[in-house]
Amino acid sequence: MKTRKIFLLSAIALLAVIFVIQCIFAGRSPVKEWNLKDDIDAIEITSAKGSVSLVKEGENWFVGDKKYPADSDDSEDLAEALTSIKTLGLLTRSTADESRYGLDENSKITVKASKDGKVVRTLYVGKDSSTGSQSYIKIDGSADILLASDSYHEFFDTDTEALREREIFSVKAEEISSVSVKAESGNFNVAKSGDPAVWTFVPADSNGDSEKIATWVKTLNSLTADSFAPESTAFPTENLEKVTLTAGDKQITASFAKVDEAKYICSSSESDYLFYVSNYAYKRFIKNVKDLQK
Repeated sequence: MKTRKIFLLSAIALLAVIFVIQCIFAGRSPVKEWNLKDDIDAIEITSAKGSVSLVKEGENWFVGDKKYPADSDDSEDLAEALTSIKTLGLLTRSTADESRYGLDENSKITVKASKDGKVVRTLYVGKDSSTGSQSYIKIDGSADILLASDSYHEFFDTDTEALREREIFSVKAEEISSVSVKAESGNFNVAKSGDPAVWTFVPADSNGDSEKIATWVKTLNSLTADSFAPESTAFPTENLEKVTLTAGDKQITASFAKVDEAKYICSSSESDYLFYVSNYAYKRFIKNVKDLQK
């Protein structure tokens, strides 16, 4: 056999061996994805803060034993994080190292994900890594301590209050057609009318500035709670200030009572619960009539 042919065959054989070796090592890559086939409809988180449960009914999530409306984005993020977990490698199988990684009984966060009443994933969350971008975890009863590609500790270190839906209402600004304010500084009504439509005081006031009114009304399209009042809290009946706005065919009310210089307690037709807002939010809704005049 000619030398050149022998050389080519040898080169082909060597390349084949290299290819096989690469395939073997690729199959042993430490990176792994832990994916669930089914959607999750319940999550239970247990940590040093206590326990918090999330359940999905239809398209909506609810949190806590009393099933408060939950923030849909936060709830879906938690569910997605449990549905698809990416790990970067195995750190140890030794239970003696659990404390080092924050996975001992007193430190770990236990997260159980369920579908139709059946637990489909159990995740134990330890510390976040020193970089803050990964965390130490155990999955589905395995003794393996793994390095996750995301920082799960801060993510799952939550409670019922943090997961509650804080948006009280949100409407399109252009749908608002009238606003009524009852305030300590004075009561007034404004409405949009005419073609083209302009904002005016009702009854008409020649000192009214339609542009100022229109600019103010645009800021009333949403209200968000900073936090919620304990359920035993009694809403004040005196010194209340109130705004009523009509958006489309819906009438929305929000009432404010001063707690201190920085905080107001509120009730709204759009919430079953009392909540708190900042002084800034209060001033956005309860406008002084003089600020809307020329």
